[in-house]
Amino acid sequence: MIRSNEEIATRLATFIKSKGWSKADFSRAVGIHPQNANRYLKGNSDPRKIIINLIPYGLNPEWARTGNGEMYADKEELKSYSKALERAQKQYSSGLPRKGTALYTMPPEKGMTMALGSKMCVEGIQEGDMLILDDQTTPKPGDLILMIENDVPIISPYKEGQTSIVAVVTRLIRDLRQK
Repeated sequence: MIRSNEEIATRLATFIKSKGWSKADFSRAVGIHPQNANRYLKGNSDPRKIIINLIPYGLNPEWARTGNGEMYADKEELKSYSKALERAQKQYSSGLPRKGTALYTMPPEKGMTMALGSKMCVEGIQEGDMLILDDQTTPKPGDLILMIENDVPIISPYKEGQTSIVAVVTRLIRDLRQK
């Protein structure tokens, strides 16, 4: 079961301690300003937003979110996540738009977004799923794409001739446990 932000933050602090990192090391690893580290480590900011950035350092995202399993991902799972993350990080991305206070990508330079709202939760994608995006791939019919219509992000299956395509969804990371 996914726990509160404070419980997730406590597990992240345990992971950081196991790595021997300072808060500055942690901040560099997840790409946040050092002054914001405490907000995530106390659960004042949603720590799930930065879990994906710790996967290349060995963090098991299932353990981070739920407390189940081992703290460190097994080597095959880590390789799979790291390969997808590496591919996303190599891509140029100018980020995705914001509407109101909703943030549609975290962080934009990493080519990832969290599915938020009914227009992004289609084709089996659920609210809160992390999506890894590829803005350099030409979509094929049936690929899930992220597009923008009226400043709103939408996930849909690609069809020939579609415009306003931002990226192809290449991977989905999901909590399998219910909240």
